[in-house]
Amino acid sequence: MNTRSIEKEIMEYTSYCINVVTKLRNEIKGKYRTRARSLYELIAYSGIPLSMAYIFAKSSEELLLKCYEQLLKDYEKSIDINEVVRNVENILRTSGDEEASYALYGASIIFTLSKLTAKKFSSMDELILHYSFDRLTRKRILEIAKWLKLFAEAKLPVG
Repeated sequence: MNTRSIEKEIMEYTSYCINVVTKLRNEIKGKYRTRARSLYELIAYSGIPLSMAYIFAKSSEELLLKCYEQLLKDYEKSIDINEVVRNVENILRTSGDEEASYALYGASIIFTLSKLTAKKFSSMDELILHYSFDRLTRKRILEIAKWLKLFAEAKLPVG
């Protein structure tokens, strides 16, 4: 697959995630935008393993993976975006806005990476220990974070 088609796929998957976030409550939207801006820099300067561990820690592995699995399942079923939003809101209903924003941001990265690699991730350990040291995976995660940042800045309100 050439670089241009990979970038197009990254744009498609990250845009899908941002479009889900745009329909959530304003507090989560603003905090997600903040996450996308600050965590892009953390990923770029501190590296993927540390950054991903930080994201999992701030959200909880369970919440992040539930969001990821829901995004993946709903995307595969090609259901209406409003139904996707309802499903995600149902997962987030007991979490705070801060925790929810970290979970959704991490889920957006893992969802996009999963779609690019055709690999389903099931744990933080698997992603961090086995994949985040791979050079190509690191490059993809940085590209994903860049597009999430750009789309979040364009579509989400300032938090």
